[in-house]
Amino acid sequence: MGTSKPKYTYTIIEAFNQTGVLKAFVDITTTGHVTVMAANPVHHVAWIASRPDAETNPYYN
Repeated sequence: MGTSKPKYTYTIIEAFNQTGVLKAFVDITTTGHVTVMAANPVHHVAWIASRPDAETNPYYN
C-alpha cells in the first residue's frame, strides 16, 4: 500500500495578503482557522470552481 501526500500547505497570512491576488484572515480565533479568498470577489467563484484540476491547471499562475 502506498502513502498518500497531504493536500495542504503551511504559509503565513501576510504572504497571501501581499500578493494582492488572495487575502487571508483568521476567522475562528479559538482554533486559529484561516480563511483564504480571492481578493477580487468577481474571481472568487471561478477560483473555487477551478479546484478539481488546480494542480495541473491553476486559476492563478
